[in-house]
Amino acid sequence: EARATSSLNHPNIVTIFEVGETQDRNYIVTEFVEGVILRARLAAANPGGLDAQETLSIITQVLQALDAAHRAGIIHRDIKPENIIVRTDGLVKVLDFGIAKLDGAQPARTDHLTTRTGVVIGTAAYMSPEQARGQRVDHRTDIFSVGIVLYEMLCGCKPFEGDTWSDVMAAVLVKDPPPIDSTVAPLALRGIVERCLEKDPDKRFQSASDLA
Repeated sequence: EARATSSLNHPNIVTIFEVGETQDRNYIVTEFVEGVILRARLAAANPGGLDAQETLSIITQVLQALDAAHRAGIIHRDIKPENIIVRTDGLVKVLDFGIAKLDGAQPARTDHLTTRTGVVIGTAAYMSPEQARGQRVDHRTDIFSVGIVLYEMLCGCKPFEGDTWSDVMAAVLVKDPPPIDSTVAPLALRGIVERCLEKDPDKRFQSASDLA
């Protein structure tokens, strides 16, 4: 998966220079990106989210990266603020393409902020329903995750939350997110977020380019 990602040449995707193994450990060498991880940017903005203009600038660049990946047959499956970095000049880079698909040891932590590997792959708070069920996914799973990130950027909180990993997954499967306040985003933008977060993939935007 990492070698496939390294074939992507896009300004919004982190460049992978080398993939290898040493002393029974896999490693990936990527470009160094000087900037701020979106998670840190959101933390600095709390309480509340980012303004709509900054939100749209960031998410549009994320979608450009995903469009390039999807056209190459690569599904990210772990879109979240920790995997998005904003350079000092405003250019957005999406990190860790395909990393969730790599086989490897279970992570030390298995809470709702950690990527889980195995039958269910991804981060609970940013999973699509089909991902949470361990079903086969396509590029539309990334559309759902983008909707979650977009919601969080606008509102300053996640649309699906819970005390445990299982509670979060249950919320993703059966609950609707709290409505976005009209003072946070205009009606058209709220409608876009709601369509991204449809439980049925057929009701979401069908491509990253359409969503962009």
